[in-house]
Amino acid sequence: MIKFYRNYEPDKLALAEKLIRAFHDFEKRFPAEKDSVELFANLVLTEIGVQCRFCSSHSIVREYGSRLFRCSQCYKKGWIFTGTFFEKMRLAKLWNATIWLFERRVQFNAWQLANLCQVAYSSALVISRKIAKVIHLLQSENAELVPSAVFTTLFCKRSRETPANMHPKFEQIKIDDDFFADQMEVPDEEAIDCDDERKSLLSNLPTAEKQVFTLLSEERIHFDDIANQLLWEGGLVSATLTFLELNNLIVRHPGDYYTKIAEPKKVSRDMAARQKRINDCLNLSIVDQFFEYAISNYHGFSRKYLQFYLAKFKAIFQDGFMAPGKIFRECLRHDSFSYIQMLDYVSPDEVVF
Repeated sequence: MIKFYRNYEPDKLALAEKLIRAFHDFEKRFPAEKDSVELFANLVLTEIGVQCRFCSSHSIVREYGSRLFRCSQCYKKGWIFTGTFFEKMRLAKLWNATIWLFERRVQFNAWQLANLCQVAYSSALVISRKIAKVIHLLQSENAELVPSAVFTTLFCKRSRETPANMHPKFEQIKIDDDFFADQMEVPDEEAIDCDDERKSLLSNLPTAEKQVFTLLSEERIHFDDIANQLLWEGGLVSATLTFLELNNLIVRHPGDYYTKIAEPKKVSRDMAARQKRINDCLNLSIVDQFFEYAISNYHGFSRKYLQFYLAKFKAIFQDGFMAPGKIFRECLRHDSFSYIQMLDYVSPDEVVF
């Protein structure tokens, strides 16, 4: 337990103590593996029922904590979790503990769960992701969609989607590049200027600055050549160039050479709207709260499973979203989420938040 606390900073000890208390309460309620099996079995019997696959009888006999049952009519045996979300469940106590902590809105990560349940880290990671997938399915279809690019700075762990020899954030960069490529060629009537401020500045330039700016191009031209072509004194040329440079209209290069900054190309309305949404989302307090949660609990993650982390965040911080038994009932509404399916999962470009 000392080792467990050692991984917390002083200001995070309250979270650790809350997690320990919640897990101790869980251990008192479910001390053994068979207690958790019994909980899941009763849930299946109550919510969907069990019938014998040989004679279709609903009359069964089962011992406490057993996954097997015997039919009272034909005396054949069967598995109580067959055909349910928990069909391939091996460690019922680990599944139960994960759901218990989520439903009590306790912050934890896979490493902490593995230490508390005394299981392998990989097992705790897989189970927590599967439950996070179920929590995501609980979210309303009318929930707000947010571009995953909002969370790019959090992507620091590799996944199967990360390009070879690239930083994990290139998963998102590749998605952005594909989106931009689709939006590059648009009819002029559907395109908009991406920098109205620059356009306004150019239209209101004083006469001297407008003359110099018109003379410049994207090819380098020397200070002396500018003065000679305009027949101006050096002081006036220098002051005019300085004004244009300060307004980000031109660039000064070594050797007193100058070039005009190319006018931004027009972009599609979809591209402009997407960028505006990203900028607006970055200014939301709830996004800042998610960043703090993600860094303090996970120190960042891969883009591939971003949607799962957003679902965990919503379960913990959104009032009225989580309630006892809600995750269990949602699990029984879906087929088992296999390990292969989890590996194949990739968060969409527009994530639910």
